[in-house]
Amino acid sequence: MKIRRFLNTIVVSMFILPIILVSAAAAANKIMPLGDSITQGSSSGVPSTALQVSYRKVLYDMLEADGYVVAGEIFVGTLTSGTSVPDFDPDHDGRGGWTTDEIVNGRFPLFPANDKLDQWLLAEEPNIVLLHIGTNDISGDNQDWLEVDNLLDVIDNYETTSGTSVWVVLSLIIDRSCDPLDAFYTECLIDSAQTTAFNIAVRENVFDRRVDDGDKIVLVDMQNDAGINYDRQSAGGDMWDDVHPFKTGYEKMANLWYTGLEDILPQAYAGPDQSLNEFELVTLDASGSSDPKNGNLNDTLTYQWVQTAGTPTVVLSPDAQAEKPTFDAPGVSSSSETLTFTLTVTDDDELVSTDTVDIVVQAILPQANAGVDQDVTEGATVTLDGTGSTGRNITYAWTPKSGTGWALSDPTAPAPTFTAPSITTAGGTLPLTFQLTVTDDLTATSSDTVVVNVADLQAVAGEDQTAAPGATVTLDGSASTPTTGLTYAWTQTGGTTVQLADIDTATPTFTAPRAADISAAVLDTLTFQLTVTDSSGLITSSDTTRVTIDDGTVPSTGDGGGGGGGGCFISTVANGSQMAGNISLAAPRAEHAATLAIVVTMVVFIISCVAITLRKPRKRWQKL
Repeated sequence: MKIRRFLNTIVVSMFILPIILVSAAAAANKIMPLGDSITQGSSSGVPSTALQVSYRKVLYDMLEADGYVVAGEIFVGTLTSGTSVPDFDPDHDGRGGWTTDEIVNGRFPLFPANDKLDQWLLAEEPNIVLLHIGTNDISGDNQDWLEVDNLLDVIDNYETTSGTSVWVVLSLIIDRSCDPLDAFYTECLIDSAQTTAFNIAVRENVFDRRVDDGDKIVLVDMQNDAGINYDRQSAGGDMWDDVHPFKTGYEKMANLWYTGLEDILPQAYAGPDQSLNEFELVTLDASGSSDPKNGNLNDTLTYQWVQTAGTPTVVLSPDAQAEKPTFDAPGVSSSSETLTFTLTVTDDDELVSTDTVDIVVQAILPQANAGVDQDVTEGATVTLDGTGSTGRNITYAWTPKSGTGWALSDPTAPAPTFTAPSITTAGGTLPLTFQLTVTDDLTATSSDTVVVNVADLQAVAGEDQTAAPGATVTLDGSASTPTTGLTYAWTQTGGTTVQLADIDTATPTFTAPRAADISAAVLDTLTFQLTVTDSSGLITSSDTTRVTIDDGTVPSTGDGGGGGGGGCFISTVANGSQMAGNISLAAPRAEHAATLAIVVTMVVFIISCVAITLRKPRKRWQKL
């Protein structure tokens, strides 16, 4: 029997192999649900074949959500059930009532001789088989697992002859649902025990050996790991009858099938969605994609990026097969545009996974910048500056918001000019406010304002001062108007010549001349002129200030205090020095004729004060 099957395979392959090789060029997930009526979905309260979906509909939805369904197709098979169910691929090879041997060798004479697994494989070219088989095989001879092994041999032969790599998700079959009220309750219990024995034999004698041999096979335990409640649906369980699940049971089967497929299928990841501005560099990233392959991470992934939505169409660099291609975000015709890219990854077994990423390209909205506020003087030429504004193909519109007496050279220019109007109040200011509105080619707008303070140009050299010889003197023109945009120039116009520092600032300094440097008798008056120039460099204003150098000998009046405290007070006509307890004397100067007399008088007075001071404490002691 095996020789006959081998020869038939050779003959068929001679004619079909070229076709297979051509069609296999396009990678796709082709999953063949293979088994008996549980795979088909018969019974389960759904009498119509057009509505029977078994576990396949829930599994389909899960696969589609994760990017494994391509163009609505993923299941393959020579049969269909569930054709009336929307958004579903109804193909399968679930043969109701068939044993494993019948699937392998055909079911004669009810079906054609070539209606068997090797022909189904050649016709459908699956690269994954979901195998749940054996429910109709349970006999009690503990040899039923051999038929499962024979079935897997057929798949191995197909791989060899077709050159197609096939992964098998092998399921241990679900248990029986035994109702004590059924007439065949005892027989059901026996079948349940034989089901457990069958599953153990399949695991140990089929799966474990094939894993050791390097077969592409994974195992799921539907009996124990699916979470099926083996009570009947009428009693709140997941079974419709003794062998077929209710829809809740099929849903649980689907979840476990998916767990097995996660060990096989590659996983595409196109990266997180991005949002950026037009003309920025965009990098697509498929590096998060993976291919678990039942723990083997050595498979090589290939990549294919396709723009599936959004305009304009961009060109990827270096190409659409790169792991991390780039492109420049295009200019968009609206406030934003979403570009969608679909990533398809393909592994060494021609299994595929897809994922999408959205790139939201934001139009660069205009941003008006009317420049910094300005302080200018009347009559100056003022330039407004909107050149710092940004946007795409922007236009300018300047609008006055306050002030009069001026006219812009061109209100639509980025930098129009005007002549600052006259100020009617001396030292006063006139604030002029302008609004700049910029508009881009998408009619998006932005506005900003600037204030131009027009001031009466007025130099203020500061208050007159008195300084001692050798002191550091600071001139102060900071009260000049306007307070900004001025240039300063100080010159000395009278008195003993001094060295001004920082003459081009508002506050220059100098050292007051000492006595030996002063030509005047007692005082020396220094005069300084401040000239300020406005920002245009055309308008000036001047003011002067005086600094009197006083050596401290100018006559002054004072009152002497005495008695009680025992103090003494002296006011000299020469230098105004005061003495109260501690006395200081100014150094005599040759130019004063009375200097000597004054000194003598002061000495006598000091002696008198000392005598009085020494006498008074004795009196207080005597009183005590």
